[in-house]
Amino acid sequence: MDKQKVNKSSTKKKGTTKRKASTGSQVVKIPKISWVVKPQRMSLVEWQRALRKQIAAEEPMAVAAVDEKNLPGEYEVRNPQTKQTYKVVYRGEGSQWNYCSCLDFKTSRLCTCKHIESVKLWIAENRRWRKVYQEPPTYTSVYLSYTEGRQVKIRVGSDHREEFMQLAAQYFDAEGVMFPYAFDDYDKLMAEAVAIDSSFRFYEDAIDFILEQRERRFRSQLIKRYTDERLDQLLTVTLYPYQREGIRFAFERGRTIIADEMGLGKTIQAIGTAELLRREGMAEQVLIVCPTSLKYQWQREIERFVRNVDTLVIEGNPLKRKEQYASDVPYKIVSYNCMSNDVKMWGLATDGNTHHGRGTATEELENADFDGRP
Repeated sequence: MDKQKVNKSSTKKKGTTKRKASTGSQVVKIPKISWVVKPQRMSLVEWQRALRKQIAAEEPMAVAAVDEKNLPGEYEVRNPQTKQTYKVVYRGEGSQWNYCSCLDFKTSRLCTCKHIESVKLWIAENRRWRKVYQEPPTYTSVYLSYTEGRQVKIRVGSDHREEFMQLAAQYFDAEGVMFPYAFDDYDKLMAEAVAIDSSFRFYEDAIDFILEQRERRFRSQLIKRYTDERLDQLLTVTLYPYQREGIRFAFERGRTIIADEMGLGKTIQAIGTAELLRREGMAEQVLIVCPTSLKYQWQREIERFVRNVDTLVIEGNPLKRKEQYASDVPYKIVSYNCMSNDVKMWGLATDGNTHHGRGTATEELENADFDGRP
């Protein structure tokens, strides 16, 4: 791997960003862009993209080409401050195949982020333009597009193109977007595609999205079976109508912020949703992360509202807490401070599963494994 040192040519000075030009002999001064006031000459999208370029110029990142011969256009970008490594694919300015594993790229729909901008600067400073892979690869892949809302799409490569085009017509529309009904048969699609060419790739984030949509549809159908009377049997108390609605909403969405005013029973709704997920086999354990002063209050509330359930407050020294996390108690309660320290100490585990050249499913945890994108 072609490792490079952290680029430290960026400096800040009185509203400007100084950065060495690609020639190495000229310093270019770039006007500082406001974070709170959009410049009149820019559209909202232009402003946000410019801010990411500015961050890349100010924050040194460690950029490394994965394999310029066999995997051109693929990079690792490491943030020295957070110690996190991001997966970047850069195939040229404005390419639809550009990709970064960071959350900003996946949610902003800007087709860029500070990591992609850091790669562009690294390429310019190291005179690597000829090594940028600007054409799509020969293999076929199914990926998750983030540019126009999340959509599962197919990119048909040049190898076995006619066969893959015929296969794609069964699962994707003319724009290459996967039909919603095809989500139920994604494993069949994968098997048929691999039979055509073993180099076919079905990226993990696309699989995660498909499973997420299937699960949400299942939850939506399941919650319709819960009448008011059946919901009231979840806990030891009778629920108010708005509390039942809150539990239904949270269960169907899978993740929710409950923002009712104080005293209206947010705790009951949260516990009711957790218990419903446990009852339907969609969750085995529940972890409550709360302020230290509320740990035992949460324990009392759970034991009050849920029948015959064990709870555990996670505390003590780090080794003891680690054992407590691994216990099979249904409800565990831990403070924000302990959880923060434990994550820093042990990190977050990944399952290491792969799907046709794709890395682990928990990409948001920013592990360093790299296997490329479309």
